[in-house]
Amino acid sequence: MIDINFSVVVPVFNKSASVDRMLDSIFSQNHMPAEVIIVDDGSTDDSIQRVRDFKHVSKGIIKIINQPNMGVSVARNRGISESSHSHIALLDADDEWLPRHLEDIYTLIKKYPNCIAYSCSHILRDKVKDLEISKGVVGSKSFLLIDNFFEVASTHNILNSSTVVLNSYKLKNRKIFPEGVQVGEDLFTWFSIIGNSPVGLCNACGVII
Repeated sequence: MIDINFSVVVPVFNKSASVDRMLDSIFSQNHMPAEVIIVDDGSTDDSIQRVRDFKHVSKGIIKIINQPNMGVSVARNRGISESSHSHIALLDADDEWLPRHLEDIYTLIKKYPNCIAYSCSHILRDKVKDLEISKGVVGSKSFLLIDNFFEVASTHNILNSSTVVLNSYKLKNRKIFPEGVQVGEDLFTWFSIIGNSPVGLCNACGVII
């Protein structure tokens, strides 16, 4: 069994209003990541200064990568290519993790070590309508193996760019997001990398979107 360590990859473009909340959610995890890679996609606000001012930067956990504005797919691919640990956890800069997220994913990996991807249920928060809607729950088990991702994904949103954790040893290459695609890049990625591989799912909510 390999050592399980998490690299967190976060693309950031002008997210000053949410970047502090996002970082707090990472560093409030019950199971801490080994590294956090922030890819600055040419931000013009103070997002990256807020990252630099964050208390954990001095501990060497946060790595900041700067690039011109080339889009979220390029930024994610760059972060994935720079990651150095067994599992890559993606998070968008305007979303947040609940404290149990990486702990639950760690348990899921121990239970099903050969998956290419792992995920959890999540909450969609609509601040305008003051609603919270639970998504991605499949069945009643706490942890389960999805053998046919495509069948389940047709009715359940079980993977997205803030819930997914990728097994780096199972990736054929690190450039997995389609660069230049403006809409639906996430779905293209999941369909292209998963193939016939199983996906591990935790039904406990770990992410707020």
